[in-house]
Amino acid sequence: MQLLPLFQGMSLSDFTEVLQTLKLDFEQYDEGDTIIQQGEPFMHLIYILDGEFEVELHCTHPNMILTELCGNVPYLIEPYNIFSVKRNSERTYSFHTKGSTFKIQKSVFTQKLMSNPIIKSHMINYTSNMLRKMNDRCTDVVPMRIEEKIRNLICQMCKIPYGEKDIRIKMEVLADCIQETRLNVSRVLNQWHQDGKIVLRRSGFAVLSIENLTDK
Repeated sequence: MQLLPLFQGMSLSDFTEVLQTLKLDFEQYDEGDTIIQQGEPFMHLIYILDGEFEVELHCTHPNMILTELCGNVPYLIEPYNIFSVKRNSERTYSFHTKGSTFKIQKSVFTQKLMSNPIIKSHMINYTSNMLRKMNDRCTDVVPMRIEEKIRNLICQMCKIPYGEKDIRIKMEVLADCIQETRLNVSRVLNQWHQDGKIVLRRSGFAVLSIENLTDK
């Protein structure tokens, strides 16, 4: 547990003291099981300990569904939403394989664990880094080429900045999002498909690796 985000760097005595305040809530999941649903209130701080999992975003503006696959564990699910105004999950998290989680009750975390200076410092750093990344996205130079516009849109919507992505979106919606014609968007996607970077589907396309959506 000392390797989990927010607990790293704690001394053995500090960690032992923290453990005394925790109810160890471990849960096992089967393939396809949902961990938390988009819009569901955050009642726990949730760590994904092992297994591959999917992160799914249902977005109305634009009308699209983005699914990401991740196996980088341990993973802490949206800890900032413990304190945010809405305090609901931004996305749906479910297991792609069998896996397990560790949960800390929200009241225990906010009332007891946040009094620990190391945990508090990690939480502040986590939130600050997230805000910095959001600001970087807002201040990036607006891309001019269609390829860059499509990749930029996908990256803005992603929670995981690497790996496989499945995008369910109509071509005309994608074209409107980047202010291009449907024909030009279709041309780029077909070229990416021929280059083996994506797989076109009837309802959208799958990105095999977001890192490879370049001209290289």
